[in-house]
Amino acid sequence: MSRRFLSAVTPEGITFFEQSILSQCDRIFAFSDEYGVCSSLFMGYVLKAAVKSGVARSGLDVVLCPCVTNPKKKTDHIIIPERRLCFTTENAAHRITAEKEKTASSKRFTNATEIKKHAARLNFNKRAAAELLDEAVNSLANAKAVHDDLEKYYVSAMDFDFVHQKADRLISEIFE
Repeated sequence: MSRRFLSAVTPEGITFFEQSILSQCDRIFAFSDEYGVCSSLFMGYVLKAAVKSGVARSGLDVVLCPCVTNPKKKTDHIIIPERRLCFTTENAAHRITAEKEKTASSKRFTNATEIKKHAARLNFNKRAAAELLDEAVNSLANAKAVHDDLEKYYVSAMDFDFVHQKADRLISEIFE
């Protein structure tokens, strides 16, 4: 089992590397979950089924793709490359443009009355999360701008051939 991020918070916002899924998977099962209420539970069941069926024990790689904003608690995607199979969470941050074998919506599993009862709080949480994410993106953009300014001064003084030689030597030492 391995872990890979398929999304990133960047200076341009959340970037979703959909092509990583599309290049490895012909069969895509999507779980649409805008509020994040069911997808983590769903992915937990998928992972348990993969382990129970022996997929993970048989030497096939199971790739867990954590949520970029909550990586310790939430898995957004599970890929089994050798089976060309992906289970993915769809929401505002990541939409799969390719044809999917099946899409299930979290709305089927939620109590609409309870959602309506808490709509004001859910909307507040959604706005607050968006503002925090915007602040993170702005901070990254500012850091990148400072980095780019510094790079203007240092790049001409850098001996890239020397750095590459040192890196090659270190890699050789590690893998020998």
